Amino acid sequence: MSVDVAGKKRRILYVSDPIISTYPEYGNLFSLLDLTNPSVVEWVISNFIHIRAHNNVGGTCFNGFTSFKDIWTLQKTCPFLHYYSYPYEMTTGKCYKSLRKLIVDSVNKGFYIFVYLNRSYITNKEATASIDHQTLIYGYDLRKKVVLVSDNLNNGKYKRTEYKIEDVEKAYANLEENRLSEILLFKKSDSCAYKFDVEFLKRELELYLKPECINIPETVAVNLEVVQFRIDNLEPDVRPFCIFYEHKIIMELRLKYLMEKGYLEYDAHLVKKLSLLKERYLVIRNKVVKLNFDDSRNLIDSIKKDLEDAIQEEFCFMKELAERLKV
Repeated sequence: MSVDVAGKKRRILYVSDPIISTYPEYGNLFSLLDLTNPSVVEWVISNFIHIRAHNNVGGTCFNGFTSFKDIWTLQKTCPFLHYYSYPYEMTTGKCYKSLRKLIVDSVNKGFYIFVYLNRSYITNKEATASIDHQTLIYGYDLRKKVVLVSDNLNNGKYKRTEYKIEDVEKAYANLEENRLSEILLFKKSDSCAYKFDVEFLKRELELYLKPECINIPETVAVNLEVVQFRIDNLEPDVRPFCIFYEHKIIMELRLKYLMEKGYLEYDAHLVKKLSLLKERYLVIRNKVVKLNFDDSRNLIDSIKKDLEDAIQEEFCFMKELAERLKV
């Protein structure tokens, strides 16, 4: 957690510790959300329901790339953030002669910056992967000539660190993909109420169990089909399994809120079911990490068996949740 600090040469905006962060697109968004605000919670639990395995995204992502349904749109549609976009031309032309000035002016006005950077140009040793990555900039220190950032760094862990301003300018100017050159500015909304629709939520939970009724372009599998896809295409990439686990973190938030607000009667058995399911996915995730060092048949069979059991347990839990939800 970071506090808001201001000074003549230094400004740091407040960021939270995100509850999900498999990809920076999620970690960056949740770093700005206040989950003590009931309206924010209602928006979160009404989204982040469906997961998908993508087709090869523009030739840049592995087949089966797994995410929540709306990996790229939820940032721009979040009702609790004001959103503005700067194309590349505006950061290097008449509006701003440098990215450095855009960063300083934006942060001074309370704007958070989401920008893709080619990490080949970042000298911070924690940013090792040489890829275009969305990075959250939430502050700067001109005395040290750095910006304060959050991103998935070594071993994919989402954390905060510092990048040299000079590195950031080079990393932005040398993106491998021009389509990622848009800079997003976000500012927290002082007043916004989200209209919670429990009937919509119930329909979406029911739909979770009917992947054949969900049509998402460029998708090879949806929801529990994605888990089966991973069984059939097991690889030592831990990210899909982090998504499965974080999906249950959101589900716990959803279940807790629905019970607190009376949409569901409190049931310790249902709470325990979800807790065990989340724990199962955590164990699976950790086994997949181990798969990078041990590709024995016993470990592979163990992971596949755990995933098969998880599918059955999750189907039963989701069915019970959807049936018992009051509308």
